[in-house]
Amino acid sequence: MNWLMGKLEDVSDVFKVLPNLKWFLLLIFIVAFAVLLLWFPVLIYIANIQFIESKPFYDLIALNFEFLRHGVYVVPLLIIIWGIYQAREAYKKKLKRVYGR
Repeated sequence: MNWLMGKLEDVSDVFKVLPNLKWFLLLIFIVAFAVLLLWFPVLIYIANIQFIESKPFYDLIALNFEFLRHGVYVVPLLIIIWGIYQAREAYKKKLKRVYGR
């Protein structure tokens, strides 16, 4: 438990020094949550697009629905991992610029 508290204090210190990383990560989590909420409505919208009185994507989505339904948690997870990686790289750049390491 002490290890976790120490890590949380480290993260809090980083956010105090670099508030732009906090806002960037907050934005990433909001985007991931939006993707989580909008995944199925967007799939339904794409499936129901009509082009010359036919629905060209309906069969494709219906046949691959078992695969596409996993996007509800895979895509937001990938967005979060990418955002954390980007924040980590920005933090390393800032440390290098400030301390010259």
